[in-house]
Amino acid sequence: MDDFINEIDTYTIWYNTKRIKQSLGYMSPMGYRHSLGLSL
Repeated sequence: MDDFINEIDTYTIWYNTKRIKQSLGYMSPMGYRHSLGLSL
């Protein structure tokens, strides 16, 4: 069960921060926020 939870956490972090999106100009969500000056 711990391995499953770890995999879900890893996927969630990837999905929310690192995946490349066409609608964001082929940037990751974090890269896009950074380009707008919205990230910390």
